[in-house]
Amino acid sequence: LIAAEPPNTAVETVAQPVVGAVLTANDVAQRAKVAAPKGGLLSVTTKSTKVCKSAGSGLALVGKGTCKATVSIKFGAGKPKNKTVSIKVS
Repeated sequence: LIAAEPPNTAVETVAQPVVGAVLTANDVAQRAKVAAPKGGLLSVTTKSTKVCKSAGSGLALVGKGTCKATVSIKFGAGKPKNKTVSIKVS
């Protein structure tokens, strides 16, 4: 889990995900159309290991296909909010 960046922080997003790229947790959250306000904890998981693998707090794109990733946002002691996103990797 990592602390989410403040909403107004510039984050570089990979426009077209390609094999060899790394997406940060914030990149994946943006693709899932979820925002983590300051103070929230953000994590990304995947089971699409032929296409993408966990890399620190983000995803390494390791093969062509569709990467299904789950973004979890947690605030304090509350339950995390999860959203799954599909990312096409070429």
